[in-house]
Amino acid sequence: MSRPVLLSSDPLAASLPDLLQRYGLQVHWVKPGDPIPGSFWGEVEAGLIANRLYLRPDTPLHSALHEACHYICMPPRRRNGLHTDAGGDYDEENAVCYLQILLADHLPGVGAARMQQDMDSWGYSFRLGSAHAWFEQDAQDALDWLIRFRIVDNDRHSTWNLRTCETEVITIKGSEMIKKCLFPAAGYGTRFLPATKAMPKEVMPIVDKPLIQYGVEEALDAGMYDIAMVTGRGKRALEDHFDVSYELEHQISGTDKESRLDDIRRLMEECTFSYTRQKEMKGLGHAILTGETLIGPEPFGVILADDLCDGGGEDGVMTQLAKIYAKYRCSVVAIEEVPTEEVYKYGVIAGSEIEDGLFMISDMVEKPAPEDAPSNLAIIGRYILTPDIFEILRETPPGRGGELQITDALMLQAKRNMVLAYKFRGHRFDCGSMEGFVAATNHYYQLSKDEN
Repeated sequence: MSRPVLLSSDPLAASLPDLLQRYGLQVHWVKPGDPIPGSFWGEVEAGLIANRLYLRPDTPLHSALHEACHYICMPPRRRNGLHTDAGGDYDEENAVCYLQILLADHLPGVGAARMQQDMDSWGYSFRLGSAHAWFEQDAQDALDWLIRFRIVDNDRHSTWNLRTCETEVITIKGSEMIKKCLFPAAGYGTRFLPATKAMPKEVMPIVDKPLIQYGVEEALDAGMYDIAMVTGRGKRALEDHFDVSYELEHQISGTDKESRLDDIRRLMEECTFSYTRQKEMKGLGHAILTGETLIGPEPFGVILADDLCDGGGEDGVMTQLAKIYAKYRCSVVAIEEVPTEEVYKYGVIAGSEIEDGLFMISDMVEKPAPEDAPSNLAIIGRYILTPDIFEILRETPPGRGGELQITDALMLQAKRNMVLAYKFRGHRFDCGSMEGFVAATNHYYQLSKDEN
């Protein structure tokens, strides 16, 4: 080593734990002289076990960042069983070094130039002889790799997202906009019996439109035109609603009633619809997992039609979530404050506020008793999920009520990566309850009167 390198205990590295926490990675300090758990190289080098990065005061900062970047860049299956050996091929190793230099710029007083010097001093080997020359002139392949896995964006800024798939992310026509939205719609609607005995609750009308049509319109407004529905027995009316009705359309053709089909015709023209069946009701998590065959390995929205949301003339809730996803590239859930005595009806989160109304989740509990709730911030039926959620759901044991709970899976995802919760702008109607259904009907009836 030609010159001393910065150590992880240096005051300039004080913000390292907070930086890595954004990726769900926890820093654990080892006493001076003690062996470092999970250290592949031994001696003073950093160690990795699961989502824990082990450092000693004499561990070089470059080693800490290098092992952290291995954690960020490895696929989920390897990350789930991580102990000591980070593994990875030649291309991944190059990407790790590139990201290591990028992240050094997020440590005040350190920066990319100092990280490159320390890497050279420690003996990293690069094709052009130095870390700086490689980074500036010979590392486009490493940058492209990080972009393909959405770890950094096209401007070389970190997305604060872990690699979420085994193979590289498919980008459609050069766009990273979310295209697909999943609608779990297999429930029986027992709270509305006998109305729902022969009619799906999702097609019950709010004024003159079925409940689910409001959700599909919200998804399309957010750019999600591939609509995937998880249905069950007795739900054929959902498919029929988003299809042509030749006899009806022939009867009203040319009359003043034909214009009433304008909205549904627009959806039929601009969206594609696909369906699969959930054979057993095993919870929302199971319904989302059932939809994997329609979604594939890409991020997607989830709308629960029971939660009818009005953006109040601004962006719809899914559009708001999509904008957050575009910035952070991680799963996002919509939340709202509810009375403490009602938290038992919801999944409830706790977290640190990183922007106005935006929380990084640290805890999540499904339908807690008021005295056990971590907050009164309740999850509502709007989500954007990254595709690793499917693998996590497969690993998640049944939770409350013996059902596969999406909150349990999201909590596991939050520990491995980062999950955000956004206090959306607008108003939600709980149309799964009689009171909320009537309130939504009155609200939209008044809007229709005002428009006319």
